[in-house]
Amino acid sequence: MLKSKVNIHEKRDIAKFNELEAFLKRKSKSYKPKKSAVLSPNDVIRFLKNAPNEIHLLHKVVLIMCYFGGCRSQELLNMKISDEKEFSALPLLRLYMSLRPKYTIF
Repeated sequence: MLKSKVNIHEKRDIAKFNELEAFLKRKSKSYKPKKSAVLSPNDVIRFLKNAPNEIHLLHKVVLIMCYFGGCRSQELLNMKISDEKEFSALPLLRLYMSLRPKYTIF
């Protein structure tokens, strides 16, 4: 990645710098990428139920929209309020909409 960055921004090919290349290879051996933390469905439900709306209402709404955004368009059309078994998102979305200023785009 460093090679491509230097090549793009500085218009230099660092491949001919053998000592630098050897140094970068030695340093990259100990590199271990961090694995992203993934929320389980239970974690999501627990956050939606327990996090205070006064602080996390926007986060909850975004999380709900992302969750339902993962559905296919036909699934969204066929979705019913009764399909929400673990957590009812509709009251939370209505609360968010009522608290927003009247003339906002988002």
